Amino acid sequence: MALPTIAPYELPTPRSWPECRARWTLEPSRAALLVHDMQAYFLRPFDPSASPLRPVLAHVRALVHACTRAGVPVLFSVQPGEQSRDERGLLWDLWGPGIVEHPGLAKLGLELGEIDADALIPKRRYSAFFETRLHERLRTLGRDQLMITGIYAHIGCLTTAVDGCMRGVQPFFLADATADFSREDHEIALRQVARTAGVVLTTSDALRALEPSRGEG
Repeated sequence: MALPTIAPYELPTPRSWPECRARWTLEPSRAALLVHDMQAYFLRPFDPSASPLRPVLAHVRALVHACTRAGVPVLFSVQPGEQSRDERGLLWDLWGPGIVEHPGLAKLGLELGEIDADALIPKRRYSAFFETRLHERLRTLGRDQLMITGIYAHIGCLTTAVDGCMRGVQPFFLADATADFSREDHEIALRQVARTAGVVLTTSDALRALEPSRGEG
């Protein structure tokens, strides 16, 4: 039930997903960025020197920095390193104790320096909305759009996008700032979001929206 070793694969390109049913436009004044479960425990199965992890880490860092400059809130979902079996629920049956066996790997693996505790969203299920303060936090910030980055694309990231959509939060799923068990799994998530729950876009798309003057002059 442990996480599988993840073989390197090339990130999906825009040809990997269909035209998005939603026609929403990313607006910095309405958006927040979610960095989903980028903890050392979940990064460990990847080869850090290869795709997808190496470019995904670079893209996530670029988005965090761009959001900070643009005044867009950045939030980080994290699974607690210490959970009881009851707290972990049925995920214990599916994946075993998981991060509970390795609490030292609960730290974020992004090398972003100190992160404000208020930006951390503890979660115990796939969706970063389920029984967390994420939706309340977005409401307090006056945000109804959520850029989703992180891992794993077809599990927690996808579930968060669908859950957010059901709550009236417009999901923007970053195709090349998410990673997964395989390219096939990754593309499944992108297709599902594009068809049913949100807008799939690239890091370059998001950076242009966050920095509209980028490249001018």
